[in-house]
Amino acid sequence: MRKINPEDFPTICSFDLGGNEIYAGSSRMSVLVLNPGDASSKITCDFQVHLVVLEGKISLVSDDRSIDLKQGCLASMLPGKDYRIRNEHPEKSRVLLIQDDPLWVLRKRRSVRKYSKLSVPKSLVEKILNLSRLAPSAGNIQPWRIFAVSDQSLKDALAESAYGQSFLRDAPWVIVVCAVPRESEREYGSRGRDLYSIQDTSALTTYIMLIAKAYGLDTCWVGAFNDEKVSRVLNLPNDVKPVSMIPMGYGEKEPDTPPRKPLDSILKFL
Repeated sequence: MRKINPEDFPTICSFDLGGNEIYAGSSRMSVLVLNPGDASSKITCDFQVHLVVLEGKISLVSDDRSIDLKQGCLASMLPGKDYRIRNEHPEKSRVLLIQDDPLWVLRKRRSVRKYSKLSVPKSLVEKILNLSRLAPSAGNIQPWRIFAVSDQSLKDALAESAYGQSFLRDAPWVIVVCAVPRESEREYGSRGRDLYSIQDTSALTTYIMLIAKAYGLDTCWVGAFNDEKVSRVLNLPNDVKPVSMIPMGYGEKEPDTPPRKPLDSILKFL
């Protein structure tokens, strides 16, 4: 049995159409190639999967029916049902599978430390950071400032401030997320200053990373840096504290899924 789940979909997939190599930057996509007479093994979907015939002609077979689809046609495979895809073309057929998984960014986000030289437009970064403002904060105070850095000399200086972590130099953008503790302190006193402002900017950092992934970009949460050096590089006011740096760009390779502690080792129902 071949089970399609979010881990089956690569971050970057490619397929050949008319002799041209085409790249899809979304990890919700995968391409299935069937030679003449081939049929896939049984496919079961965890989430709805849309199927587009890129080339050739196929049959989508389920327990209760069979649908013939030619190039350009679209169909959907529903969760909980078993399917087979059979090539009905005298030559190979190519099928694009698009996973309708609302949780895919959670499953596929990785800490990426090697970036390609592909540029990322400022408009896309602005869109990501605009959406990140939806992050929660204590009392909706939003005690943060965001600095989006693309200047190479500044990125070099930030990498030096982060003890030589060179991937900060290589990523097209470095997003520096800062807390403004005094803004939380006005409402919540020392607890707001020392805790809530850091919690809030941590939530903002997480939002930025997940939204970036939704747009096909990779990131890494960097917390190992010299606060004073970062503040000097960015000429920050005394009341603005750097909390995280996020390199952002297209990763050269998706890291393997890191191991996680078993749920029963960290969870207790009371």
